[in-house]
Amino acid sequence: MIPVHVISLKRTPDRRAAVQARLDALGIPFRFFDAIDGYAMSKADMDAHGVRRNPLGHEVDPGDVGCYLSHIALYRELAGGPDDFVCVAEDDAVLQPDVRLFLEEKNLRALPAFDVLRFRHEPGFRLPVASFMGYRIFAPYRPTVSTSFQVYSRSGLDRILKNIPPPFMGIDLTLFAHGIIPCLRVLAVRPALSKLTGERSTIHTHNPEFATGGPAGWHILGWYIFQRMARLRVFRNFVMLWGVGALRRLVR
Repeated sequence: MIPVHVISLKRTPDRRAAVQARLDALGIPFRFFDAIDGYAMSKADMDAHGVRRNPLGHEVDPGDVGCYLSHIALYRELAGGPDDFVCVAEDDAVLQPDVRLFLEEKNLRALPAFDVLRFRHEPGFRLPVASFMGYRIFAPYRPTVSTSFQVYSRSGLDRILKNIPPPFMGIDLTLFAHGIIPCLRVLAVRPALSKLTGERSTIHTHNPEFATGGPAGWHILGWYIFQRMARLRVFRNFVMLWGVGALRRLVR
């Protein structure tokens, strides 16, 4: 079985105990990776990491910054390691037993090449690419958010680390929703094998100071441009990965 790493804050022992119980019940060995607590970071720390306002013109929630930096720190560690495939999870992941099929290296090598393999439900358009042990494998046109549970290949980690910008929104939005990482080859499994616990997030303190409502002031124009550019990036990435003809084979 490939290595499984669970990102979790040390200050949340109840969540750690819960995810350990869920993974132990499935017979999935793992190790905790101590998350960076964004609320323990100083303004100088934020500046040192190049944190900037999000496209809405709001300050990024410190919890999102900590989550972002935690993922990147773990990716750097794993990219320098010996494994061709690794699983990165968060402590709110709830898994189906069959997810174990996709934690075996021989099975991952039997799939079409990928940078990231995801297990959440992916709404929207998708391109069927393979079937494996009763599951359908497809490429989502625009992957949904969430980094709760996924498998990365070495090529995926390298591509992410070479292209990821400093924190300016959530890590899941940066990696998947807006096409920011060029030509990231994302595959997903259907039916879904992962979901969230539904517990209140420990990343955010739900402080209105870091609200993510509508655009602030002149940022309305910036948000409009960002959204348009995101759509273009998503289209470009999909066509470069799968070809123009794949657009006609999209299903929903």
